[in-house]
Amino acid sequence: MRVEGSDNPEVPIDAAHTFLVGEDGEGHWLAVETHGLGGGIFVTKDAALNYARRETDKRPGAVTVARWPVMFMFHSQKRAA
Repeated sequence: MRVEGSDNPEVPIDAAHTFLVGEDGEGHWLAVETHGLGGGIFVTKDAALNYARRETDKRPGAVTVARWPVMFMFHSQKRAA
């Protein structure tokens, strides 16, 4: 899975603050904000879901459970001096 940056024009504005929850290849549970702005690593699925639900104010449809392995993608951006 690739987590896109928030400045990506392909990501609709109304999709802000949605999370994907799933296991990584090592059995950890991840909650990944779909724009790559937040997330966490958790011991249990329930802990990951609780975090994602709190972060989205329990909005219906804002949290999706993945059926495939999930991973964080870190993007480095060079900042202008």
